[in-house]
Amino acid sequence: MQGLQIVVNADRTRGGEVEKPKQFAPTAKRCVKEINGEYVMQKYGITNGLEIKARLHEERVKWMKEKNLKT
Repeated sequence: MQGLQIVVNADRTRGGEVEKPKQFAPTAKRCVKEINGEYVMQKYGITNGLEIKARLHEERVKWMKEKNLKT
C-alpha cells in the first residue's frame, strides 16, 4: 500500500507541495475489505471473472470518490 500512497500523493500534487499528504493506506485497506468480489457478485448477480474484475474496479473508484479521495 505504501507504493500506492506515493502514486496518489504524487498525482495530487502534480509535482508541487501540499500541506499534508493524505494517509492513503488505512483508507485503502478499508476499501479493499468492504468492496470485494463477494460484494460485487451479490450486488450485480454476476459470476463471470472478467465482469467481476471490471465491476470491482468501478465500485472501488466510486467508493474512494465518495470518501473524497479523488486523485
